[in-house]
Amino acid sequence: MQQPVGQGFFHTAELRNGTGRLLRYVYDCGAMQKYAEARMTRVKAYIKEVGARSRLDILFISHVHADHLNGLPQLLDKTGGLAVDTIVLPYFNVIERLIGYAWNAIEDPAAARNQFYREFVAAPVAALSSFGPRQILQVRSAGPGGGGMPGPDDIVPPDGGRDIRGPDGADTDLGWKLVGRGGVATSMPTTTTGVPVYDVPDTTGVALPLPGEHRSYWLLSPFIDPVVSSQQTEFEDILLEVLNEGKPAAKRMTQVFFQDWLCQTANIKKLVTTRVGALKAAYEECAADLNMTSLCLFSGPLPDQNSRIQRLDVQFGRWHTSTTDKISWLATGDAALR
Repeated sequence: MQQPVGQGFFHTAELRNGTGRLLRYVYDCGAMQKYAEARMTRVKAYIKEVGARSRLDILFISHVHADHLNGLPQLLDKTGGLAVDTIVLPYFNVIERLIGYAWNAIEDPAAARNQFYREFVAAPVAALSSFGPRQILQVRSAGPGGGGMPGPDDIVPPDGGRDIRGPDGADTDLGWKLVGRGGVATSMPTTTTGVPVYDVPDTTGVALPLPGEHRSYWLLSPFIDPVVSSQQTEFEDILLEVLNEGKPAAKRMTQVFFQDWLCQTANIKKLVTTRVGALKAAYEECAADLNMTSLCLFSGPLPDQNSRIQRLDVQFGRWHTSTTDKISWLATGDAALR
């Protein structure tokens, strides 16, 4: 269901069969500040509908704009919100995060001042870990020609020997698992919560085995829209120039020093709180709508297996799939797709 939250995005979905819920997921949760009341009303209604502290199996985050993120503290509130199991988001480098923040500071300043949003820009994994997920998956582009959703022959654990799947003790025995092509790397757990973080390519996806006589699957397949790296380099160069303006030669940051400086979370927090003007100036000097990473999501029957799926109930209606009736859904975030 596409929730009416104004300018932003909040999509909620449940996969069901005749016996009950199989999987619940959300794609983005946020809206521009002028639509804050609508956003909060819809999030509150959704929590009431599914039940406070009910499990949200997977939260997908598309990109780094506040109007796709700023509803998460309410949605995942530890007392009155949902309990998230797995969070899936793209890997964002620091320049991408600063570009996203600069856009918000220009287009929606009130949303840019949101404390959670600032923390997300400074350190996404740490900010998301505060919600207590069991695991976080960071999706990276497989590169030109390397993308594409998993097919029927890819229902095997990814390379690397890590079998990533839904939680133990699920309401149903039909827990999801990560499938596809490409290796999976384990990042160091966050220092404060110990949440494991896995780096996965966008040639993998979440497969939910469906009940029935035949072995069939529902697929949630991410795709990372390729970014234009030259735009990021230009933004970084201009930002350095702006930060160095008016300083004596001895105190000006070099390019090498600046890149190391950007690796410190404390410095990013400083930029998004006390040097917002510098970020806005760098963004405006580059151009409007700088390209950034965005996670697209396909949700539908595994390709070429539609004839095996008898019936599947989803929150926005009831569909009977067959070889000629292929029902699926595609979210694109803010991807600059052609």
